[in-house]
Amino acid sequence: MRLEDVVEKNVLISPLNWGMGHVSRSIALISKLRDQKNRIIFAGDQDQIRMVSSYFDDLIFLEHEGYPFRFGEKGNFGLDLAFSYPSLNKRLKQEIIQVNDLVKEYFIDLVISDHRYGFYSGLVPSIFLSHQVNLPVRWHEQWVQKIHHNLISKFSAIWIPDHPDSRLSGDLSKEANKFNSHFIGPLSRFEHIEENRTKDISSLLLISGPEVYGEKFMRSKLEAKESEMPLVLVSPLIKEKYPDEDRIVATKNWKETDGFLLRAEKVIAPSGYSTIMDLEFLKIEAELQPTPGQREQEYLFKLWNKKSLG
Repeated sequence: MRLEDVVEKNVLISPLNWGMGHVSRSIALISKLRDQKNRIIFAGDQDQIRMVSSYFDDLIFLEHEGYPFRFGEKGNFGLDLAFSYPSLNKRLKQEIIQVNDLVKEYFIDLVISDHRYGFYSGLVPSIFLSHQVNLPVRWHEQWVQKIHHNLISKFSAIWIPDHPDSRLSGDLSKEANKFNSHFIGPLSRFEHIEENRTKDISSLLLISGPEVYGEKFMRSKLEAKESEMPLVLVSPLIKEKYPDEDRIVATKNWKETDGFLLRAEKVIAPSGYSTIMDLEFLKIEAELQPTPGQREQEYLFKLWNKKSLG
């Protein structure tokens, strides 16, 4: 099933709860689905629901438990993932049962999972939304790749938020034709936002992703800055630790964040995929840096720099 074929359906959608990038592209996808006269049921945790509800007031919102995961302060994502595997696998099995119950209760026609392996149903078509058909694993970690491919093969189709030439995701979406995959184009929530092009912020440091990584990224950038410190956008939890720093701003919701981004001449941010899709759409100068231990971001950082230099 292709995106353009989803018309006047009851659609159940849920994004992964590791950072807010998955919510960001879900907002863009929901906008497209609403334009095609679909009824959207959004399942997520309280933070995700709060973000999405600031854009839409006509959705059905369901509280749905996220995947249990503890991000360690050392930025060793692989080791953190290994320690969390038993609880993650348990949650995945619970989720499959829960999704079937929701499909029956809300008369769902289509399920869309943004990289949630257990968010699918055998009762209706189920879509896996991700730019990662392939994980950026090392040669000795091919067993992880096999598990990933086995899990995504359970979905009816994979929607890849990129151009057909994979210009943004590169090898991560290479050989997507091994699965029932469709490139649906990049997803940016700015496509449906009226732009204010007044550029009165010279440099904006955008903190995203898990809190422990975000604060570490912020400190490294601020300590390295010899010139005037950029304006910094953070979550309220990080702002509480820096109450006397006027240039650190905690935004109340993403619409407020959008306003700051539209005013920026340059953005400094982690090299997350959703951020890259937004930057491509906005055409803003960017200084990206991968989050330590996240090989996906390390790969995307190299790909972005190659594209920028090319």
